[in-house]
Amino acid sequence: MYWLFLVVGLFFAVLYISFILREVPGAAKERLGELERIPRDARIWQVESEGPAAEAAAQQGQLREVRLIQDDTSGTGNGAWLRQVRYRGIESGVVERVEPDEKVKLRRIFAD
Repeated sequence: MYWLFLVVGLFFAVLYISFILREVPGAAKERLGELERIPRDARIWQVESEGPAAEAAAQQGQLREVRLIQDDTSGTGNGAWLRQVRYRGIESGVVERVEPDEKVKLRRIFAD
């Protein structure tokens, strides 16, 4: 009999919390945080000139270009962010090689 009270109480606690987080402005952001913002130029290829990988590419006569894209294969708009890297020849301007896509995990930022 006590397990029934426990289950009913747990059900109403979850229902109450979900209602509060959805209906009270700022409650979810305050308690759960929000994801860090993506840069405005996320989908544009940027030449990376600093770092060991960029220096190694420059020694081979290549430019290292990086961009962030959202992988939305599900069609929901909640896809993971991916970092894409390609190496372009300095003289030819042709993409010579690419690295495998790397999944980028966004951090949660909590209000102070």
